[in-house]
Amino acid sequence: MIVTERLPRHLIHDRDSKFAAYADDLLRPMGTEPPLLPPRSPDLNGRAERWVRTVPEECLDRVIVLNENHLRWVPTQFIRYYNERRPHRSLGLRPPEGPMDEDTAGEVCRHRLLGGVINDHYRGAA
Repeated sequence: MIVTERLPRHLIHDRDSKFAAYADDLLRPMGTEPPLLPPRSPDLNGRAERWVRTVPEECLDRVIVLNENHLRWVPTQFIRYYNERRPHRSLGLRPPEGPMDEDTAGEVCRHRLLGGVINDHYRGAA
């Protein structure tokens, strides 16, 4: 099976002189354009820093990765859950890409993701 990867169009990183030019040179041939961020702006990418902290805390620290395919599958499943089902405080406990109105009737059901690492609760049919 051939895995087709979707590469990001933009990759935000800081302007640290240790790796910035080297990383940019690696990314450009793949079609990823690194935007130039203002210097000395530590609070510029708070969302990216939150994401970098969330992935290990909620997903990768709780899974034993078996092989490369598994390493690709686990974050893919977590990203889908994160965008479609996980409640976000800044959005009024709604997911960014999920249903905007939740059912309030029906039995509470559980869907286990990543072998039970994540328990997604939802309302079943009334």
